[in-house]
Amino acid sequence: MKCLLLEVLRIPQKHKHLIRKMKASILLLFIGISIASAHTVLSQETTLTVELTDISIKEAIHEIENNSEYVFVFSDNIGKETERKVNVNLEQESIETILENMFAGTSLTYRILDKQVVILRDNTQKSASNHVLAPSQPILYKIRDGNKTEQIV
Repeated sequence: MKCLLLEVLRIPQKHKHLIRKMKASILLLFIGISIASAHTVLSQETTLTVELTDISIKEAIHEIENNSEYVFVFSDNIGKETERKVNVNLEQESIETILENMFAGTSLTYRILDKQVVILRDNTQKSASNHVLAPSQPILYKIRDGNKTEQIV
């Protein structure tokens, strides 16, 4: 059958190895695509039940760490934010929902990298006095050099 196919397609024998390489490449491509599409993220499939009352954020994180597969890492610039007391009572929720609930009203945020959760300070929250507002009208500048005057917007 193979010889018949090669004769019908009139593929020279010297290109036979190229056809084998192309078949192998296509097979590996399909295997890779199927593996990549079947992969789910741990944080999306893992649900936790957390019932913690009047406990510091740091203690709550240690409880979650002891009862799950996650490992928590703290950034150096957090300060005393993790000593704040929280109440967290959630059933069968994702780690994202639990952390959002715990960090509400704080300057803390998180990044999830597979089984590792990095806790860090959210630097995007700033007071209104630190914001620079853009002017509503363009600023006009006049540059004078001797007798010439140029206007720049």
